[in-house]
Amino acid sequence: MLERSEISSAGAEEYVMADGSAFDDHADAIRRRSGCVESDNPIVALLYLLMRDRVPPGVIGGLVRQLKDNPGVKKFSNGWLALYAEDVFKELDVK
Repeated sequence: MLERSEISSAGAEEYVMADGSAFDDHADAIRRRSGCVESDNPIVALLYLLMRDRVPPGVIGGLVRQLKDNPGVKKFSNGWLALYAEDVFKELDVK
């Protein structure tokens, strides 16, 4: 839990954790625990960016389950969108 305290000498505000540690120290510890993950797979990168910036991970997970539960050829009602999806896939050059 964050608490706000005033630093009178600098006139700036600093966020301090309930245990007295600085927020930056806490954020650094979280980053170290989460690890540094690297991938050269463009699909992994695309999914990461989507989940980080645009689509909740649970939505992506639901779509993956839906695809796994219904294997085979898919029929699309919006041909333009389906062709664009194919173009994006080709542009990612996935092997």
